[in-house]
Amino acid sequence: MEQHFEFLRKHPIFESFTDEEIEQALVEFDYKIQSYKNDDIIVSSGKIHKYSAFVLEGAAQIQKYNSDGVREILGRVYSDSIGWLITAAPRTTHCDIEIVSHGESTILFLDFAKIKENDYKKIIIQQKLLKNLFVLFEEMDLRSLEYKIVLSERSIRKKIMRYFEFREKRDGSSSFCIEGSRQDFADYLSVDKSALSRELNKMKKDGLIDFNGDNFTILQKL
Repeated sequence: MEQHFEFLRKHPIFESFTDEEIEQALVEFDYKIQSYKNDDIIVSSGKIHKYSAFVLEGAAQIQKYNSDGVREILGRVYSDSIGWLITAAPRTTHCDIEIVSHGESTILFLDFAKIKENDYKKIIIQQKLLKNLFVLFEEMDLRSLEYKIVLSERSIRKKIMRYFEFREKRDGSSSFCIEGSRQDFADYLSVDKSALSRELNKMKKDGLIDFNGDNFTILQKL
């Protein structure tokens, strides 16, 4: 645990916690810290998972496969953003999504079922955890809403620009990097990779955007 303590101190789930409270929370909620390599499965589809999961280092990708076997990327969670929360509460039914490591990652697991235990010694820790979880839930809801808005656009160009619009607001800059491969970006937008590449090149030619590899800049609003 000591090697990860600096990451734990910075994690929003432990906002306003003392070091002693962090240690107590980890023990009380039966923590696990595990490392994964690229594409390793963190949470399997079709299984019941007991723990809530948080990214300490690296990134995790949330995805699912539709009835045709086509992968849909629902989002990514990075250690350097507020979206550290991957899964919310323990499930009593089977999970229909899959979470895999995007590159190398380190994941913290906590068993929040124990938050129901009525122990006065845990009240302060539970109150702080619930407050911090509420903030993370709000961020998750916002990202989920953004994703639905992106997919609601009918043309590839509008999907791209809507996503870029959200990225510009989130990053506070008209220039940003699209993480992952071009295929990952196509899967996220639920479009064909070749069609995405053609549209990006058209948008560059039209002076709407500029890009070099994975680095994009918005030049004009759609």
